[in-house]
Amino acid sequence: MNTELAEIMNSIEVLKGKSPYIKTYEKNTIKILKGQGSIIGEKDKLHLDFLKESNGLSLLDYCFWGFKNSHLYPTNIYDEMNFFWSKENMATFKFWCFAGNSAGERFGYINKKNSYGNHFIAYYSQLNPNYLQLIASNFNIFIVKFISDIDKQVNSDNSSLDIENYFFMDSEKLTDNDKELSEFIALNHGQSIVSFSQLS
Repeated sequence: MNTELAEIMNSIEVLKGKSPYIKTYEKNTIKILKGQGSIIGEKDKLHLDFLKESNGLSLLDYCFWGFKNSHLYPTNIYDEMNFFWSKENMATFKFWCFAGNSAGERFGYINKKNSYGNHFIAYYSQLNPNYLQLIASNFNIFIVKFISDIDKQVNSDNSSLDIENYFFMDSEKLTDNDKELSEFIALNHGQSIVSFSQLS
């Protein structure tokens, strides 16, 4: 495990002591290596590295799916990906959701890569179903900022189940320490929102 990922996993362990609604699960590299072949289309290396150390997470009302993890529903991430595509046909082979909540919000990687070959990360809401908001230029940038949001929320109220203010709702926090996302937004007429049709 590299230093960046080790720091991410340590941050999650610290969070577990702050809220009863944060749960980690036994890692199982074999399940990840076997299961990743069932993801149709593109895989994201940073996301899979994360799953090798976690095999899914429960962070408040947010579920990060894993492989054959009976503590999560669905137990397999690729089942959720395929189910989402069956509902949102325009997302097929464009958006692979890896996390979500009971409100229908989804987080996932898209078929656009940064200069290092890692996928951009996007946010989906049922309130704006034809569009995605790009929120990070790789998985690690996303998860670090998302964990920070969780930390702020549970420090404010450790019985919370939802994040009240996502980092990507603030334009400065959105691009903080994310040069490639900032560059994309500049090229996209100052917008972080993209339609599924833009993701060819």
